[in-house]
Amino acid sequence: MFVALLLTVMGLIVTRRASFHSFRPPYFFVFLTALAFVLLGIINTVRIKPENKNAHYSKKYQKGKTIGIKLLEELNPSPYYHRFMGEIQSVDQYQTEGRVLVNLAKKVGDSTLNYGDLVITSEPLKEISPPMNPRAFNFKGYAKTKGIYHQLELRNKNYLVNKTVKKGLKVGALTIREGMIRSLSRHQFSGDEFSVITAILLGRRQGLSKELINDYKNAGAMHILAISGLHMGILLMILNFIFRPLEYLRQGKRIKMIGLLICLWSFALVSGLSASVLRAVCMFTALTLGLFSNRPSHISNYLFLSIVILIIVHPLFLFDLGFQLSYASVIAIIGLGPLIKRIWTPKKKAASYFWNLLVISLTAQVGILPLSLFYFHQFSGLFFASSLLIIPFLGIILGSGFLVILLDQINMLPIVFIKGYDFLIHSMNQTVHFLSEQKSLVFENVYFSLVLVILTYGLIVSLAILIEKGSTKKLALLFVCLILIQGTLVFEKRKTQKGAEFIVFHQTKGSIIANRKGEKMRILSDLKPDDPQLTRLIEPYLQQLYPLKIVYGSTLSNLVMAGEKGILIIDGEASVYDFGFHPDIILLKNAPKINLERLLKRIRPEIVISDGSNFRSQTKRWQTTCKKLGIRFYDTFQNGAFVYVNKP
Repeated sequence: MFVALLLTVMGLIVTRRASFHSFRPPYFFVFLTALAFVLLGIINTVRIKPENKNAHYSKKYQKGKTIGIKLLEELNPSPYYHRFMGEIQSVDQYQTEGRVLVNLAKKVGDSTLNYGDLVITSEPLKEISPPMNPRAFNFKGYAKTKGIYHQLELRNKNYLVNKTVKKGLKVGALTIREGMIRSLSRHQFSGDEFSVITAILLGRRQGLSKELINDYKNAGAMHILAISGLHMGILLMILNFIFRPLEYLRQGKRIKMIGLLICLWSFALVSGLSASVLRAVCMFTALTLGLFSNRPSHISNYLFLSIVILIIVHPLFLFDLGFQLSYASVIAIIGLGPLIKRIWTPKKKAASYFWNLLVISLTAQVGILPLSLFYFHQFSGLFFASSLLIIPFLGIILGSGFLVILLDQINMLPIVFIKGYDFLIHSMNQTVHFLSEQKSLVFENVYFSLVLVILTYGLIVSLAILIEKGSTKKLALLFVCLILIQGTLVFEKRKTQKGAEFIVFHQTKGSIIANRKGEKMRILSDLKPDDPQLTRLIEPYLQQLYPLKIVYGSTLSNLVMAGEKGILIIDGEASVYDFGFHPDIILLKNAPKINLERLLKRIRPEIVISDGSNFRSQTKRWQTTCKKLGIRFYDTFQNGAFVYVNKP
C-alpha cells in the first residue's frame, strides 16, 4: 500500500509539471490526486485499528489483570450510571493506550470520580453489546467510530482512585470550563436558562432537561444548543468587527488575523476542547487564513484543506455525525448562499443584516436536511420560523454572553446585567417552546435511506449549477436526479411490499410481537398503542422501512401464522396442551406454568422462544429441557429479538 502511494505521488509530480505545458484539462492529474487521497485514507485507517497498534491495551489485556484508566471526559449520564470516556494507560506493568467507556453506578456516589482521575481496577472489560432489537440504534457501531470497543462497570468500591496524576491539556481545559461554570452558578440565573447558557457558551450540555431538548428539537433549533460552525461563524463576525480598527495600523491585517486565531483557540480551550469544538475551530482557522491570505484561491479550497487535515489526524471523524453536519452546513452556505442572495439586495444595513443571517440559516438547513432525515427521521417545518425569530438575535445572545463570562471572571458582573441576560435566554426558551407546540409542522418517522441521501445531495448540487448558469444540459442533469429519486422510491416500496417478517421484540417484563406482510404490520402487545415503552421499540423499525400500515391488536389468540409457519403463543393463562394443530414455533411469554417437557414430547416444534416477560430462572430450566430433547431454544435475553423472515 505504501509503495502504491509512493508511485501515485511520483505520478502526481510528473503530471503536474506536464499540465503547465498543456491546454487540455488535467484529467489524469485529478484522477491521481483522488487515488492518492484514497490510498492515504486506507493506510491511515488501517494504522489506527487496535490489531495494528502494538501499544493498544487489547495486546496485553486478559481477564483478571489490573488496569489503570485515566478519565478524559464526562459523558451524558444514563438513568442508572454516570458515564465517562477514559483511556487505558496501563495493563499490569505495561504502558498501553486505547479508549474505553466507564460506567459508574449512581448508588456509589455522585462525586466519587471526576475527569482527570486515574482509576485502578481489576474488574473485567466487557464488549459493548449490539442492539437487542431490529433496526434499533447501534451504540456498539457508534462507539467504534470513537475508537471505543469495550466498557467497564464500577460499583461497590471495586476500584482505587489516584487524583494526583498529571492531568494533561484536555483535562486542564475541562477544569477551566468547570471553574467558569461554578463561578456563573453563584449568580441568580434560572435553572433552564443557566443550562442553556452553559451549553451555548461553554459547550456543557449535561444540564439540559429532556423537555428543553425536545422543545429545541421539535422547533428545528437544536443546532443552537451545540457549539458548531454556526457559533464559530457568529463569533468570528463579532471579533472581526471588534478588531476592525487594527486594519489601519501597519501590518494591521496580519495582527488582526493573529488576534482572531488566538481568540478562536482560546474559546476552544475554555469550552473544554471537545471534538465538535475542535472541528469547528479548525474549520474556521482554515477559513480565516484563506480570507487573509490575499490569494485568488476560492475560500472553499481552504475549507477542503481543513477537511483533509482533520481526516488525516483522525480518520474516524469521517463517520462522526457532528463532522458531517458541520461541513455539510458550511459547504452549503458557501455554495448556495451567493446564489440566493442574488434574489434580493437590500439597500438598508439593518435589512441587509437580517437578510444575510436568514440566507445563512436557510442554506445551512438545506445542507444538513438529507443527513438529518437519514439519522433522525424527523423534519421540523418550523426551522424557517425559528431561524427568523432566533438566528438574527443569536449574535447579540452570544456577544453579551461572552461579556457576561468576562465580567464574571473579573468580579464586575452587575445584577442588572445578570437579570437582563437571564430574561434574554428565557425569552428565547419561551419562543422555542411556543414553536415546538405547533405539532402539525413536525414530521416524525420519515423514511429516508442512504441512497436517497446521496441522490438528494446530487439534486441540490445540480439545482445550484442550473441556477448559477442555466443550460439545456444542466437542466437535463436536474431531471436525471429527479427521475433517479423517484425510481429509488418505487424500488424501495416494491421491496417492502415483497418482504415479510415475524418479530419477537426483546422487552424486559413485557411482550411485543410484530407480524409484517408487505406494507401491513400487525403489532400484538399487552401494552397500549400510545405507551412510550412500545413506541420506543417500534419506531426505529418503522423509520427504516418504506411507510407501513400499522394495526394494533391483542395477544389473546394463541395461534399466529407467519407465512407457512404456525406459531403457538403460550402465556400465563395456558392450562391445556391439546391446541388442535401442530405448531412449528412455540413462543413462551408471561411466565406460563406448564410442563414444557411433556408438551414438547407431544408437539416436537422446530424452535422454542422465550421473550423478556419470563423469569430468568424459568428460562434456564426451559433451555435445559430443550437441550435434553434436541430442540432449538431461543432466549431474547441472550440473543436479542427473534426475527423470522418468511415469504408473504
